[in-house]
Amino acid sequence: MSSRRISSTHLPYRTGLSIWAMGWAIMLVLGHSLSLESVCTIAVITSAIGALTLNFIVSVVLATASTLAINWLFVPPQGSFIVDLSAHAALLTVQWCVSIAVPALIAIQRRYSLWLSETLLRTAEIDTALTRLLQTGDHLSVHMLCEFFADLTGGSFSLMLVDSDEDNIASTPVHRHIGNPSFNDKAVMWIVLRQGLPFGPLTGNNESLDCWFLPLRQSGKLQGVVHLPLQDPEHDVLLKKKYAAVMHALLYFDKHGKIELN
Repeated sequence: MSSRRISSTHLPYRTGLSIWAMGWAIMLVLGHSLSLESVCTIAVITSAIGALTLNFIVSVVLATASTLAINWLFVPPQGSFIVDLSAHAALLTVQWCVSIAVPALIAIQRRYSLWLSETLLRTAEIDTALTRLLQTGDHLSVHMLCEFFADLTGGSFSLMLVDSDEDNIASTPVHRHIGNPSFNDKAVMWIVLRQGLPFGPLTGNNESLDCWFLPLRQSGKLQGVVHLPLQDPEHDVLLKKKYAAVMHALLYFDKHGKIELN
């Protein structure tokens, strides 16, 4: 089993190196009967095809070595790295630049594809967690809501619940803290509890915060505050998706949720 994994891991490198070997075999066999422009073209094509299976660093090293080898073998005076004609120097420079430009573009495309696949995977995970929450129906509890927050934030969240029997929210005692909110977070939670408004990015209130403070309601009555920290919200491409999922969950909890403090 391990030998199969090792062979499959090294297969792309073997393929890329084989492509370079074939390219150089063609240049060595036909190089002296071809023009220098044709030899450089073969080197560029070899670099472009090899870059499909090799990483950027390896491709740059091979492209640089190929340029030096062409200079040594095919550029007069042969057997040295001296270039007599400026046209030859320009041709080698262009050949080297193109040979590393193509691998660079492929590396950028790979990184973008990886980022896109991770983004789509995370989007699917958020949708799955929300769907699982909504499938609970009228059996939705605050603990299920906390599990959803944990899925969304990787376990980093806090929740403040209050005694629902009090009419004056300003004097309502806190019944329970879920999570470990800091002293400052607790202070902001009380402000949100008194105002009944969400704080944080996309909420329209204190959007410079790097977290969300969201009112938690049950049957239209304010029951607590949710604190959800965010990682670099200014560059989070899924921020709107996460906010929509959280608000959907809170609205659903308002209609169907139950707070059981025992």
